[in-house]
Amino acid sequence: MKNFYEFAIMDIGISTEKNLDFGRVSAGSSVKKEVVINNFNGLRAKAVLRAEGNVSKFLVFDGSVLINSNESARIPIEARAASPGKFTGKLFVEIKKARFGFMEPLVGWS
Repeated sequence: MKNFYEFAIMDIGISTEKNLDFGRVSAGSSVKKEVVINNFNGLRAKAVLRAEGNVSKFLVFDGSVLINSNESARIPIEARAASPGKFTGKLFVEIKKARFGFMEPLVGWS
């Protein structure tokens, strides 16, 4: 069975710093940054976020966000330092949208 959505970044803008660098964070404290996603598409989109690397266990963020057509979403990402060390990784943002407008109710996004 084919998916009712497609995996493509089309008419969607993602804005953040070149590197999402949290800098030095003291153990027991946290730093917040944000990723901004603009949906210039005529359909709703779903952004799914996933972190990899040894920093991933210290990052707190919503795993997915629905973004209405011609709107933006500001997604806060918090780094909570639990122990000393150097932590690196990558944040992946996958954009999903219905292939056609009439398919939006079929993808089950609420």
